[in-house]
Amino acid sequence: MTALNISTDIPNNINTLEKLAAWVGLALERCNPSAKLLESPDSEPQRVAQAVLIRADDATHRMIVRLSLPINSGYAENSTVKFWQNAMEIDTVALPTAYKAN
Repeated sequence: MTALNISTDIPNNINTLEKLAAWVGLALERCNPSAKLLESPDSEPQRVAQAVLIRADDATHRMIVRLSLPINSGYAENSTVKFWQNAMEIDTVALPTAYKAN
């Protein structure tokens, strides 16, 4: 698990869901660079966290974030918590200090 203190670890200049999504994608990729998962028997193992920059057809730059998060197997029976509370840790790693600063 990458422990997180909401009040001190997320930089205070993150003020939109889009910035938060980019930060999360980059942080999880950085914390789990070699974690892979076989998603189907017919495919190669895929990285569980990926954040890549592309140049779109309209000449804008876009970040593509791809995450494969483990979910608690009892999620369907647990109606007392929001669905995202069922997300489980990928690995036990520390959030790099660089991700905690503006």
